[in-house]
Amino acid sequence: MPWLIPLGDYVYEMRRGSELIGVEESRLETNKLSGRRVSVDGANVHRVTAIMDGQSQIERIESSYARGPFARSVIYELSGELLSGTLATMGSRDTVSTKLGRFREIDADLVLCKALIIGRISARGLDRYTGRVAIIDSATLVASSPKLTYFRHADSPRRWTVENLVGDREQLEIDHHGRIIKRVDRLGVETTLTHFREASA
Repeated sequence: MPWLIPLGDYVYEMRRGSELIGVEESRLETNKLSGRRVSVDGANVHRVTAIMDGQSQIERIESSYARGPFARSVIYELSGELLSGTLATMGSRDTVSTKLGRFREIDADLVLCKALIIGRISARGLDRYTGRVAIIDSATLVASSPKLTYFRHADSPRRWTVENLVGDREQLEIDHHGRIIKRVDRLGVETTLTHFREASA
């Protein structure tokens, strides 16, 4: 299948009001998605490396989070109807897992993950989708599977809203290539695409 969004390097800036609070740098390749989000003071670092199949579906994820001297890491793999992994933190190791939704969508808390999910929804000819998505929290690295609704705005086809059962929403704006160019999360943090370099052929 053709790629849902352009392959290449993406740079996003995160702002609360006018204040720059972090930068997210990601790369999308034919079989891999990788990224790093760093707070502006360098104290908080979130990293993700995901291996994907030919349908752009994530099959395996390695993720880590560090805040000063505190660090944790996890490796998740798809196992039947579960996303299962081992979480390592402060010398201990724990098994963690969550159930996958019917389309096996996974969001490792990078903007590119959200763009790929929207791309797959659009590729199925849908403007609205409700289902469980396996979400890996960027701070705890623990996965959960909340039921989410994604819908395209009829009056503005490049705007999408993602809403959970308690009414928390985030707003996404895509360009005509399917890249997310702006995200506003439920706390009002605005993430904007500031640089894109397409992968060389």
